[in-house]
Amino acid sequence: MFESGKLVFYSVPRDGGKDYYYTGGQGQFMMGNMVVLIDQSTASSSEILTGALQDWDRAVVVGQRSFGKGLMQKPVNLLDGSVLQLTGARYYTPAGRSIQKPYHGHAYEDNLTTRLKSGELTHAQNIHFPDSLKYKTLVGKRTVYGGGGIMPDVFVPIDTLEFSPYFQQLVGSGIISQIAFEYMDQNRATLQKQYPDFQSYEKNFQLPAELMERLAKMGITPKGNEATQARLKTMAELHLKAQIASQLFGSNTYYQRMLNSENGSYLRAIAILKKPKQYEQYLQISQH
Repeated sequence: MFESGKLVFYSVPRDGGKDYYYTGGQGQFMMGNMVVLIDQSTASSSEILTGALQDWDRAVVVGQRSFGKGLMQKPVNLLDGSVLQLTGARYYTPAGRSIQKPYHGHAYEDNLTTRLKSGELTHAQNIHFPDSLKYKTLVGKRTVYGGGGIMPDVFVPIDTLEFSPYFQQLVGSGIISQIAFEYMDQNRATLQKQYPDFQSYEKNFQLPAELMERLAKMGITPKGNEATQARLKTMAELHLKAQIASQLFGSNTYYQRMLNSENGSYLRAIAILKKPKQYEQYLQISQH
């Protein structure tokens, strides 16, 4: 992605000095358009790489503002067996942006909830940056923002239904995985014969109604108006189909081939890659 000797990030230790980190060899994807996907859970080393790609105008970043974890920490073993994470430095992108988000008491841990309530994850106009947090990319001189996390070049709102109690219960409890596993355990040979490859599965597989009925019998039913219930039902069915596909064809199919089919950021990224002129406009390549 980068040529040898390119600055990827630097850290500022507590003593106030700076330690710079450069690429040590030639990258393996030097040419070609690139889109990087981030969301509110993208953190740490993922943010460092994304920040470098954005600062050097090497990729278009799509999604939501990342988490904002930019601390270099060292574990210190204590006598009682516990471990203290000692912060020794902060990470900065090549353009000088701090990755670490500010500390504000409990707000640090409740960051996702706060961002969701403020509308930041659903409407780009609800994201505000003071002029002091504006930076320029190193090639195209585009405006990018600091202040914690990486702000994408192309904002894509999240699907708020993913945070609904119904969906959180489905995903967090492991019920979807359990139902899919039991179904596969009983029908593996038949499914492998009927769907020899992913293409045939994706095109022809119909989710048995009994699987969704099991959720209802457990008392797990979508709430809301008719449209909301229908959407939540579709999301649950997609996750069940994805879990079954992952057991038939490998874990890559879970995200890459199934869930991404309704992922707004993924679909936007594909659309950008299919339009080279639009890609160049985002990076302002034609202007420099």
